[in-house]
Amino acid sequence: MSFDHFPPKAALSRRYRAALGLTRFLSLIHVMPSTAKVGAMPMARRLAMKPAGWTLLPGTGAPHVEDRIVEGRHGDLPVRVYLPETGPIAPVALLYVHGGGWTVGGLDSLDWFCRELAVRGRHAVASVQYRLAPDFPYPVPLDDVTDALNWLSAHLDEFGATQIAIGGDSAGGNLAAAACIRAVRGDGPQLQSQILIYPALDGTASSPSTRDRASGLSFADIAASFDNYRGEQDAAHPEVSPFLAVDKAGLPHTLVITADHDILRDEGRLYAEALQSAGVEARHIEYPGVDHGFLSVPAMAKEATLSALDQVLRTLDVPDQVRR
Repeated sequence: MSFDHFPPKAALSRRYRAALGLTRFLSLIHVMPSTAKVGAMPMARRLAMKPAGWTLLPGTGAPHVEDRIVEGRHGDLPVRVYLPETGPIAPVALLYVHGGGWTVGGLDSLDWFCRELAVRGRHAVASVQYRLAPDFPYPVPLDDVTDALNWLSAHLDEFGATQIAIGGDSAGGNLAAAACIRAVRGDGPQLQSQILIYPALDGTASSPSTRDRASGLSFADIAASFDNYRGEQDAAHPEVSPFLAVDKAGLPHTLVITADHDILRDEGRLYAEALQSAGVEARHIEYPGVDHGFLSVPAMAKEATLSALDQVLRTLDVPDQVRR
């Protein structure tokens, strides 16, 4: 086993508390809509949502960035490709899937993170703008991610890579985990690794931490997000709730990152444990003093953010970890 646990409930930093307090205040005065109401907003507005500039860190370089359109089973898919400007490219290309409760966000959601992976690690990175719920419930967002993964796999030579990995945060972690399960079952390429960052993995909300009221993310937020995504599908379906998939054997090398104030922390930890019990190489790292979504406010959680970035690069650089 490989676990890196920190003492639970480390104090939130002053800046992080301030950011959370501002978010809650804006919700209370209805400047920022609740998770339950955000699905009713116009699609164009939800796609354009991204972190505020003052919450971001300065980048360490400028990769080559190109927006493309990929053909998917449900229509055209916007994909943003990040490449190092010069020099050799690392062997593993990464498909990154953004979070946002399946209902908000797009290619700008974690643009800074994808840029840093391309610059610091010299990886080819592709970010997919999957169709958002509730307009497009399951299985459409997952189909989009699967189609983007297959597209990237078919274009590895173009990008100078030889292997492929998938990663995502929050709802994107859910989609990445489900796409990874699909790939093992034959609908997708052989993967070097999967990277799940504070993932939402259990639509039945059965892990103990989901009842934690100290988090900035509430039980109602999680329930509303899953309801928007799953549509008519049962919450316990293994593609909606990868944690509940019976057979986890054969999944690739896995990194699970959680935050100690996040109500999703237990399902991330338990998923890593379940993978290890199934014979999968898995690491779980829990960061102290941060909450759900800390990668979206890196200036408020600099130490955890930079460490998480390093751990992702470490996972992508692990040799000979291709699993089926």
